[in-house]
Amino acid sequence: MCVLGQPTNHAALIGVGAYPASTGWAPLVSANDMELISLTLQDVGFASENIRILQDEQATRSGIESFLRNQIAPRLKTGDLLVLHFSGHGQQAADDNEDEDDDLDECWVPYDSPKNFQAGVYEGENLLRDDVIGEILDLLLDKVGEGGHIFLSVDACHSGTSTRGLGTARGTDIIMADPAKQREGLFSTRRDQPQSDPELVTTPQRQNLVVFTSSSPTQLSYEQPRPNGVFGAYTYELCKSLRTLDARATIQDLYNDVQVKIQNLNLSQKPTAEGNLDRLVFAGRLTPPVPAYRIIKPLAPDTMLLAAGSLKGVYPGSLMAIYPAGTADTAAATPVAIGQVTQADAITSVLALTTSISALSTKNTRAYLSFAAPPPIDISIRLRNLKPQSKERITLALKDFPFIRVVDQSALLIIEEAHDSLFLWTPDERLIWADQVKANNGFKLIQAIKKHVEATALRQMASNDPAYSASLDLLVNKDNKWEVFTGESIAEGQKVRLQITNKGTAKFFYSLVDIQPDDSVFPLIPGPGEDANIYQLAPGTNWKSKSFVLSPTLGNRVREIDLYRQARSTG
Repeated sequence: MCVLGQPTNHAALIGVGAYPASTGWAPLVSANDMELISLTLQDVGFASENIRILQDEQATRSGIESFLRNQIAPRLKTGDLLVLHFSGHGQQAADDNEDEDDDLDECWVPYDSPKNFQAGVYEGENLLRDDVIGEILDLLLDKVGEGGHIFLSVDACHSGTSTRGLGTARGTDIIMADPAKQREGLFSTRRDQPQSDPELVTTPQRQNLVVFTSSSPTQLSYEQPRPNGVFGAYTYELCKSLRTLDARATIQDLYNDVQVKIQNLNLSQKPTAEGNLDRLVFAGRLTPPVPAYRIIKPLAPDTMLLAAGSLKGVYPGSLMAIYPAGTADTAAATPVAIGQVTQADAITSVLALTTSISALSTKNTRAYLSFAAPPPIDISIRLRNLKPQSKERITLALKDFPFIRVVDQSALLIIEEAHDSLFLWTPDERLIWADQVKANNGFKLIQAIKKHVEATALRQMASNDPAYSASLDLLVNKDNKWEVFTGESIAEGQKVRLQITNKGTAKFFYSLVDIQPDDSVFPLIPGPGEDANIYQLAPGTNWKSKSFVLSPTLGNRVREIDLYRQARSTG
């Protein structure tokens, strides 16, 4: 509801996934993103009538411009907040006004924009270039004024090089430009240079604009399968962060949280952020859901549908207690009923109670989480180019493990056969395991998959208890002073140290492990024979490792990549 004179929260969500086959673009799950982010925004303070969605065939070049200029802009007034999100493919195109250092414009790919350049037929006329996005943003920023705020979020990649095409990426390394000019190297000299800014929009610096992107212009952005569906990895983690952040969190806090979540997925994409990151998220109007979950409706006298799912850390096996709404101290109150979560998707869950309660009493009660079950182990695997005999043997081996699902499209892992060798990949082309085709490949693959599951669990392990909060920093030596490293890359031979800091209120024990790119895990501390009791930190204290020098990667990963190259070059 919009109250006259009062600032209003608005959202404009644009998703393109069902690209026509004639465009050459692979389909995306942008429709899932639209539903997820819409429901998330409603949970954190946005009225449903103020969330507008433009999707697929409506999201043509002219459709997007008209949507933002003629539908969204007139609804805005001074002081309003606008969340503008785009999920779809991204592409780079030859700069048409000489305002880009790398001679390339970053573009959103509308529904009606083909992938390939055809001289005299299609030369990128329907791409939504960063210059045009910037012009539209100027219009919207003028509408909300200095007291308003615009949060632009983009889940698309604008470059990158996918040599294997293993995972579903939201973009391409094919530049929308004359192939002859590309062969002349017109865009190559500066394209690979590090860029200081994301360059996804061209607009004057404004204090009331923040831009989040799913990856840098030279990276791919990936889709990720979840037990409850496939989503843009960045969109899913952004929604997860918005649902769990403190109401006074800054945009820097939000960015840090999203970045860590993406890193924990071990994908080769790094979100970017630009603008005034010291501002409060959504100009201080973020209203995270309370930890007491609403009962959507009774499914039976002893079964409830809750407004809580995996985005809020609620998984099957979690225990819930039903209390009167507004209960502040559950320890001093008697629950109306208790139960266990039997099913959960991203935003809802099914709670089976030990006793029946009336539908009338559910209206004034809430479900409180008393035990948080861990995320279920769910590994989706795609079999790619396997010969019949290999496929039969591997499929048989995988059937013994119920947490492994064989799927046809987006998957967390890919098993590929190439010239008498087998390879286990992640969607972003990280090689986990490789060997020549043998009778015992099934056993070895299962061991490699288990190792991946263990490493993934370690990467994503976290405590939600603020009493146990820690940070791990890399320290670099500059002018004989140790400073926290905040850059993108570090030179080989640089002297560094690791630092663990207790940022919570309770003493804790700690350990340090090294997780290699092939998912091998090596304990570092405590070392062999060391007393684990010496590795504990009181609140406010830290531990620093001895200094060491960075060296290039060696070992199995080099051998496995060489094996892959040899296999691809033979025959």
